[in-house]
Amino acid sequence: MNDSVIRPDPFTRLRAGYVLCPVTDISDPGGKEFLFEGKEGEVVSIFVVRVGEVIRGYVNVCPHAGARLNGAPDDFLSNDASCIVCCRHGAIFSVEDGVCTEGPCVNYGLQQVPVKVLNSNIITAEVECLSAV
Repeated sequence: MNDSVIRPDPFTRLRAGYVLCPVTDISDPGGKEFLFEGKEGEVVSIFVVRVGEVIRGYVNVCPHAGARLNGAPDDFLSNDASCIVCCRHGAIFSVEDGVCTEGPCVNYGLQQVPVKVLNSNIITAEVECLSAV
């Protein structure tokens, strides 16, 4: 990883083993948003993207302006599914690691949500699973 990348700590507010959805609920390629109520009643948005065998989870907050990345439900990927795109400012993020490669927040990373596939379901995972998915 490039030393200039600024990445927040992984999101750990969901317990490991929480079933998000069956893998088949997310198109290949595609994405899906999940909303949760936080401890103080706030809405927490995370999303999972799937491109081939790559399945990654991220907090749905652009590091540039703090807004949600998607403008339409479950719409996180570019037209060719090669990257995650912020609909507000056009920032482009790597599907693989969530690092911004173009736009107003270059070298900032999305906050990762540890996920893995178990029994054909996408579930939340321990932090050490981030590189194993």
